[in-house]
Amino acid sequence: MKNKHQQNSETKHHELRQELNSQAYSLMKSGEFNKAKEIFKKLTIEYPDRPIGYIGLARIFQNSRNWNNAIEMWDEVLSRVDDENINPEWCAAKIKALIFSRKFTEAENFCKLIQSKKLSSPNVYEAIAQAYQQMGEIDQAINKWQEIVNMFPDDKSVDLNHARLLHLKGEFDDSENYLKSFLSNYTEALELLAKNARESRNYELAKCRWFELINLQSDRVQYKIQYIQSLLDLLEFEAAQQFFEENLEENSPCYYQALQADIYRSKYDFDTAFKILNELEIKFPNEQIISYKKVRLLITLTKSTGDLNYAKQALEIAKNIDLKDKNFNDAEIELLIILDKKEDAKLAIEALCNKQNKKSMMFQIWSSYMDGKIEYAKDLWKELKNTHKIPSLKLPESESLKQVSLNEIKIKKNSLILFTAVKNERWRLPWFLEYYRSKGVDYFFFIDNDSSDGTNEYLMQQSDVHLFWTNQVYAKAYAGMQWVNSLVDEYGKDSWCMYVDVDEALVFPGIENRSLKSITRYMEDNGHEALTGFMLDMFSPDLKSIPRNNTYKGFLKDYPLFNTDYSWVNTIGCPFKHTSGGVRKVFSLYDTQTKTPIIKGGQGINFLMSSHVISPAILSNVTCVLLHFKFAGDFENYFNEELINQTRGAECKRRHWGYLNTIEQFDDNANFISENTQAYNSSKQLIELGLISTTKEFEHKKYD
Repeated sequence: MKNKHQQNSETKHHELRQELNSQAYSLMKSGEFNKAKEIFKKLTIEYPDRPIGYIGLARIFQNSRNWNNAIEMWDEVLSRVDDENINPEWCAAKIKALIFSRKFTEAENFCKLIQSKKLSSPNVYEAIAQAYQQMGEIDQAINKWQEIVNMFPDDKSVDLNHARLLHLKGEFDDSENYLKSFLSNYTEALELLAKNARESRNYELAKCRWFELINLQSDRVQYKIQYIQSLLDLLEFEAAQQFFEENLEENSPCYYQALQADIYRSKYDFDTAFKILNELEIKFPNEQIISYKKVRLLITLTKSTGDLNYAKQALEIAKNIDLKDKNFNDAEIELLIILDKKEDAKLAIEALCNKQNKKSMMFQIWSSYMDGKIEYAKDLWKELKNTHKIPSLKLPESESLKQVSLNEIKIKKNSLILFTAVKNERWRLPWFLEYYRSKGVDYFFFIDNDSSDGTNEYLMQQSDVHLFWTNQVYAKAYAGMQWVNSLVDEYGKDSWCMYVDVDEALVFPGIENRSLKSITRYMEDNGHEALTGFMLDMFSPDLKSIPRNNTYKGFLKDYPLFNTDYSWVNTIGCPFKHTSGGVRKVFSLYDTQTKTPIIKGGQGINFLMSSHVISPAILSNVTCVLLHFKFAGDFENYFNEELINQTRGAECKRRHWGYLNTIEQFDDNANFISENTQAYNSSKQLIELGLISTTKEFEHKKYD
């Protein structure tokens, strides 16, 4: 039996160990890993038979992705405790380290050892599934989760984690079905169901589910925030405002009160949004959420207007706050890129410590590309595709995209294939086909999104058109990108692939006397993989909405005008420019107008965000514009229909609402002609205006 002196001594040693351990973990939390490591080493020396110091060292090695040293330290930990005192989390961490160092057999054997010692725990097996997931072995991860579900059939958290993985992969329907089968009465499951609905762009269903959650747990502010967001997705601004006010209390948390700014921002009222944030900043000094929202709003204004003063102001805010929040780190890097501070941005990206979240990997891709390491940037993109959900690249739902044309698909090598999706725009098709046939397109792949105006019947009569049909919601297919990318991957491997909308006419230097083959051959000779440009919005002198018939071809005659005041801002996604301006300034709408309409097939290049962004590719030094006839025909009626039919994504619908809201305020004498307005006459004019670029080689060498 221990005497009092021994007990006091042990108590003192225990308190000292815990104090040192607490100091070390505090240092780790603040990023001072070397200082923490020294304390943990001291603990291993002073208390060699106890696991405490080795646990700390193992966590440091784990955090720095030094897997072999982490494994060694976890072995030291486990050798110092009896089986009944082993923490399953230590075993889970060792398994993760084994898998990340690709020691799969050792990981499996260690799992069997744990089972033999009756230390079986969901945490251990979840570690394996999560490690596979983080390495990009998503199918392996799903298989592991299924094993865990079978092993622990009564553990609801296991079922929920399995459903979360399906959600993460973008398998929203599978996640939905799984949740309904196993967890129908589980609140956290309903929360994931609500997230599924929003990410699959079923905004009405998302709204209903968040409202149901509010009824179940009325004190959860986050549910109220998500409900208001779903109302904004549906453009139900008045309902959002009313619900916000009904649930606003004097002691409501800052992040709830800041929603008022989000409501005004959704209506493009940036001035009021700023005013609200400034008032909240006084009420809640040093609250990061306010600073973050101001920074994001300033970034939006920078991209919209091209005015870098907004970005400079945002950078000052970001630099003068506690940057432990990763969102601020992301914002600061984005601002450094916008302001062309490449070296500072690269240093900040290096400090991310190889984090594998989606935004961090995008930054790493940008940094590699800027260093000229394009192939490495492509490798990083492949890793990103494997480890994170890229909605634009998900294969269309089974049987949702069907070939309906009868002509056999035989594509000759080095052909030029045009891909596009269309819904109820029959009146544009004669002009569109005539234009691109005259410019040398070999094959047309149309995706008809369940048109009802004769589009399908007209396209079925065209011998050079391969027609596919789907009734899947356009927004759910991520602006049709899932359809387009799947067809490009299947049919465009040995060709040049072009994606344009049916209201766009591509113009490159010298197009009046050259075919599109001249630009693709030039790109081939120079090792280029993508042609970049932007949408040059065309309009009529009075910007009137006028119905046109199905034989109409007078686009350039009736809509000859464009504004020249465009601006370009650096951004992280290829082709690394955000374009805005032109006649959209009349509407105070500035979403990105950058486009990359032509890519080389078979190179693993993907269209993203309706070709506003693509995956990393070698960009041509010759550029183009797309004459964009959005404001042609009965465009007001078209915008109204797009708001009603629920086929568009939230941002696109908001944009159409913005156009209509502004048009209502025009009077009959509104003059849309300014000093920046010109009538289009040739590609040479665009070169002289600095809107497209060319090279002497392309100008003087015959490529047709």
